[in-house]
Amino acid sequence: MTKQNTIAGGPSKFDLMIAFFDKNGSHRRPVIFKIGGPDFPTIIEVPVVINTLGWEDGSGNNWNIEGYASDGPFQGLNVVGYFNSNRREGWIKPDEKHIEQA
Repeated sequence: MTKQNTIAGGPSKFDLMIAFFDKNGSHRRPVIFKIGGPDFPTIIEVPVVINTLGWEDGSGNNWNIEGYASDGPFQGLNVVGYFNSNRREGWIKPDEKHIEQA
């Protein structure tokens, strides 16, 4: 599963922010992305712990994300993607280059 999958629903900007900044010891708060695409014939939910969140274009709505899936079909894999928090759309895929869970 290395193909880019479509995010058909995701967290609000507030939920994204809380998940990125909220850490209680070893517990990290995941956000849920609803995805579909070449790997999934129906929409599924993938919880992702965000390690890196960066502006894609400076608009405050487009984000480059890096993290790892805490459950679901990508469980334990690092993922990268793009997410628009206004439309709650984007894409996500496993990232084979990274193996650490920060």
